[in-house]
Amino acid sequence: ERPERVLWILPPVPDPEPSALSRDEAKARWGIRGAPVLLFLGRFAEEKGLPVLLSAFELVRLRYPDAALVLAGEKDAVPGESVGARLAPLLADSRSGIVATGLVPPDRVAELFAAADALVLPSINSTESFGLCQVEGMLCGLPSVASDLPGVRQPVLITGMGEVARIGDAPDLAEKLLRVLASPETYRRPHDVVRAAFSIDRTCAEYEAAYEVARQGT
Repeated sequence: ERPERVLWILPPVPDPEPSALSRDEAKARWGIRGAPVLLFLGRFAEEKGLPVLLSAFELVRLRYPDAALVLAGEKDAVPGESVGARLAPLLADSRSGIVATGLVPPDRVAELFAAADALVLPSINSTESFGLCQVEGMLCGLPSVASDLPGVRQPVLITGMGEVARIGDAPDLAEKLLRVLASPETYRRPHDVVRAAFSIDRTCAEYEAAYEVARQGT
């Protein structure tokens, strides 16, 4: 093994299609009531950490009784998963604070970013690679709380726009969410800073440099 020969290069992430809606308009468009608003983007699957997130959300609501949790993604046609069925009673209860949007077209994702106070990626899957939606949210000024997986935690560590929570640990996830919600402005970074870290120019330059090193070594 030659770990010194291994390098990693950040993928380029384009800016999401901008939303023309205000926060209140975006919340009304998606039927979101209450505040603060937490946002999850992904399949309704066990490996995405949804059960952990639901437990953490209960703890967040002890501090913020009117908090809302928006679950955006495929919830019905996920093979081998029962998370959607387990969520059904909560989604039917208007007092739960939980809203499921279903699949969201790419050109409308920024509306959810506009409505939210924090993005949550509570994955428990060790093969989860990165979570591009984190960077998309950060480009819109949205901080993130991500589980401490090698790829998933990178956007937070690179930008400082959020917190990293222990894998599968609902109390720790709730604590990190509360930390971000208590002072969201301290986690925001200028758009240009995030843009520079995940630009196509940077990615191409780093690939070219890697190829040149490899060519010289042959």
